[in-house]
Amino acid sequence: MLRSYVVAEGADKYRVIFSVTEIEGSEHIGEVIVATSIGGKPLGDDGQFKLVDSGDKKPERWVRNLKSITVKSAE
Repeated sequence: MLRSYVVAEGADKYRVIFSVTEIEGSEHIGEVIVATSIGGKPLGDDGQFKLVDSGDKKPERWVRNLKSITVKSAE
């Protein structure tokens, strides 16, 4: 788990990286989720899917219009 990471990419080619331990509930205080709505309403300009990390103080690693999530391993 310490050698694996997740790459999330939006339709605009914006990419963020999380170590797997950052998204594992037993290791990270916040939650990393793929949202399909907010407050019961569609995301609107944020697309059909949006990746959100509630543990980040700033939303710099949130991905609007989420296109792909890839799990990779560091060699």
